[in-house]
Amino acid sequence: MAIKTSTGDHAKVHKISVFEDATNNISGPGSIADTIYLTFSYTRENDGNDVIFDGFFPWAGGGSYFTGDYISFDGATTKNFRNTQRMFPNGGGTNGNYGRHEYHGIWEGSSYSGTSHTITLGQLSRDGVGQNPFSHGNPYQLAARQQNQRTEITLWEGNGFAVIT
Repeated sequence: MAIKTSTGDHAKVHKISVFEDATNNISGPGSIADTIYLTFSYTRENDGNDVIFDGFFPWAGGGSYFTGDYISFDGATTKNFRNTQRMFPNGGGTNGNYGRHEYHGIWEGSSYSGTSHTITLGQLSRDGVGQNPFSHGNPYQLAARQQNQRTEITLWEGNGFAVIT
């Protein structure tokens, strides 16, 4: 597969991987300021390839709009991506307050050596105070009408992608 970049060059996708986590009802971090939700291993096809990522982490019972949510490649604190969570109105508890953390971006391949990597989804509070982002991750049957929801992260590996620095 080829992707045309903004400069007119063609980038090549060498590998597409999908991570799905089937662990149901992961306990939320509560008032812990810095915590990891999930980690998974990823093996790049070639050292130096860029990785585009896109995905989400569903949750129930959120208590804060701004949690310092992040995704990190090999635990890098300077090359991670932060966002705020998407949230329905507060106060619904596990019977109506559902949302998800969304992840989108590119890791520049030359910034990481080797082919074996760890990808981490977590929360890092700016002020050192716990923000209580959710009560359950990957919620399943917390309420009568609630369906199974699970984390899904898609990774596209290749070279020649436009790089975010």
